[in-house]
Amino acid sequence: MNGNKTREEALVELYKVAKSYVPDSLKGTSRVVGRDSDGSFWALPKDGKSHASCNIRLIEQIHP
Repeated sequence: MNGNKTREEALVELYKVAKSYVPDSLKGTSRVVGRDSDGSFWALPKDGKSHASCNIRLIEQIHP
C-alpha cells in the first residue's frame, strides 16, 4: 500500500485488505476477520463449525 495516508487511514485500508483475503482453507465459507493485540489479523469461519483458521501478517512500515 502506497500513498500519503495517516496511520488511521492506513489501518482502515489494511483491515479492508485482510477482510477481502480468502485463504484456501476458508473458501466457500462465511468468515469473520479481527485484529490481535500484536497487530496481526486473523480469519475464522463465521459458523464456528470448522476448525480452519488463518493468521494474516501485514507489516506496518512507517516512512519519515
